Amino acid sequence: MKPSPFGPGGKMTGSDRCEWFEGKFAVVCHNEGKGPMGPVKGLGILSYSPEEKAFTYYGTDSSGMTMATVAKGTIKGDTWTYTDESKMGGKTINGRYTIKVLSPASYTFKWEMQGEGGQWMTVVEGKSTKAQ
Repeated sequence: MKPSPFGPGGKMTGSDRCEWFEGKFAVVCHNEGKGPMGPVKGLGILSYSPEEKAFTYYGTDSSGMTMATVAKGTIKGDTWTYTDESKMGGKTINGRYTIKVLSPASYTFKWEMQGEGGQWMTVVEGKSTKAQ
């Protein structure tokens, strides 16, 4: 985690437990981890909107900083890109979460925020690997 309005920088670790939701039209993930600001738990729901022809992600966690996020995503080759718009301190903030699939069992990710000047700032960067 990089120093940002979301907190101090430092190492983060965590784990996700994901399963298909009834009907297999969405995946529900429960996660927990530890970072520079202490322990955190979260919930994420990944699905597909045929109406919008886009993937959707809803997420919330116990950190108090990310109350709720609703993002839309696209896939191009091995790269998944989700974008959202939210408010922080009364200002509109754009977010971008990029996943690059390395194998069926691992991927890298980067979460970026766009400030008023239009520049993207990396908030979190890392790698995820499926447990055996």
